[in-house]
Amino acid sequence: MTDTERINFIKKHIIGKCLDAGCGSGHRYSGVGLDREFVITNRLKKPIVKGDLEHLPFKQNIFDTIIISEVIEHLLKPYEAMLELRRCLKDNGQILLTTPSALSLHCALKNGYPKVHYFTFFPSQLKHFLSDCGFEIKEMKMIDIHKKNILFRIITTLIPITRNFICVIAVKKN
Repeated sequence: MTDTERINFIKKHIIGKCLDAGCGSGHRYSGVGLDREFVITNRLKKPIVKGDLEHLPFKQNIFDTIIISEVIEHLLKPYEAMLELRRCLKDNGQILLTTPSALSLHCALKNGYPKVHYFTFFPSQLKHFLSDCGFEIKEMKMIDIHKKNILFRIITTLIPITRNFICVIAVKKN
């Protein structure tokens, strides 16, 4: 299993001052990382701030790009978190969001995602959710990280909506 495609999607679209929100110890991108746990093992030696997404320790309109990758599904209050991220984003700033898809073949075969996923979105739900939070979708695509399983590759190639992850670029609406 590889998530290179997801990481490359994010890296390709980062602009300006960046926050990697919910980075854990794997803060891979340029800029500042944020996680609610104190990170002892910061593998890549990049700056990480302790905090939670509902109460960010940053000023308004400070970031050009905010990454929220494989995080939103773990939040008890995703709406509040997205509003707080929006507050810290500059006008016309962008969110780069990735999350597992409720339509994924993996989800269907495994009878859902782990219990630590409080929310799973269908692509159309995610569009409406982000719009309600004050964002405009610029790009949305489905990617698949199960490249080694030949059956998964065949099915997800023929039916792209069954791919594992939704990747979104959304811009802050003024």
